[in-house]
Formats: sequence, C-alpha cells, structure tokens
Amino acid sequence: MQAQFSKLESHLRALAKSRDELRATLARIEAQRTTYSDSYTDSVQAAAKDAHTKSLQAAYERACELIDEAMNQASINAAVWKNLDSPRLANALKIIELSKGELQAEDKRKIVNEFVGDPQSLRALRQVFKSMGSSYDGGISDLLYNPGEAATALKQIAMNAIIQNGSLNSLASSIRKIASREGIDFPALIDEAGATEAIRVSAGLAPRT
Repeated sequence: MQAQFSKLESHLRALAKSRDELRATLARIEAQRTTYSDSYTDSVQAAAKDAHTKSLQAAYERACELIDEAMNQASINAAVWKNLDSPRLANALKIIELSKGELQAEDKRKIVNEFVGDPQSLRALRQVFKSMGSSYDGGISDLLYNPGEAATALKQIAMNAIIQNGSLNSLASSIRKIASREGIDFPALIDEAGATEAIRVSAGLAPRT
C-alpha cells in the first residue's frame, strides 16, 4: 500500500511543479509587457496556458490509474487476515471480553489503533465490542471503508482538482483521509503556491495568474 500512495504523492507533486512553472512563465512574459505590445504579450501568455491545459487530460487519467491501483490493493488487503495467528489479536479480544463492557473510550481507541490497516481484525474487534453491549467501537467505524466507493469519490475530486484547475491540496487531503485508514501517512499540503493563492483570493485579492 505504501508504494501505491507514494506514487500518487509523486504524481501530485509533479502537477504542483507544473503549475509553479506555468506561474513563473506567465510572470516572465508579463514582465516584458513594457517591451512588447499588449496583444503580443496576451497571445504568448494564452499559448503558454493552452499548452499547460492540453497536458491536463493525460495527468488526470494517470491520477485515476494510480487511485485505482491503490484502492485495488486496499481491496486485496481487506480480504487478508494479517493477525489471524498473532497473539496480538487474541490478546486484544481477550482484554475486551474480560472487561465485561467496562473499557473506557480511550482504552478502546488504543486497542483499535494497534490494528489500523487490518480490516479483518478490526471487524473481529467490532463484533466483540458489539457482543459486550458497547455502543462505542473505539473508532473502528471511521477506519473501515469501501475501496471501490473511495476510488469513485477520489477520481471525481481529481477531476475537479486537475481538469478544472481546482485545489491539489484538497485532493491530497482527501487521499490523506483514506491513507490514514490504511495506517499510511500522506501529506495534506502538496501545492504550497496554490495554498498561498487560495489565501489571497479569500482575502479579496486578485490571483497572481
């Protein structure tokens, strides 16, 4: 799983770099406006933007491929018992049973956090919590998800972020939420310049591009 999410991160960082390069190109052309006519400057800037736009479809399709790779692997992992023969799971289940439903919420979370990225063990833990009459499952419900549905949602967010020139950071944040359920860290900030532009716009200032 780490490999799949690492490839996604690299792809998003490359997209952010491409946006940075476009901003720099447009700024360089703009700086020459006093030398060349407005119509010429505008046409050169338009050509730079058009070249960038033409690359976005392929970038989006690649993002979708990487999302599918990650979520397909998540589906495979979800069917595997990682701790079936491990004393860790047996001990955790025993602790829950011996508590007779008296475990504190913090203690439940600590037990659950030991099995992040292991859906089969999490389901076993949830079943025992349920059998003990516990209304709180230690956060298991927040960790279990449907990889197919996640892939569909992420690809829609990727469409907005890449094709419609939306926020790459919003896409990264959404991927981060899924990665955390697999016990994998993923950066929420991919496009620092984009974050700065968002702050400018929210403050009522015109974007630089």
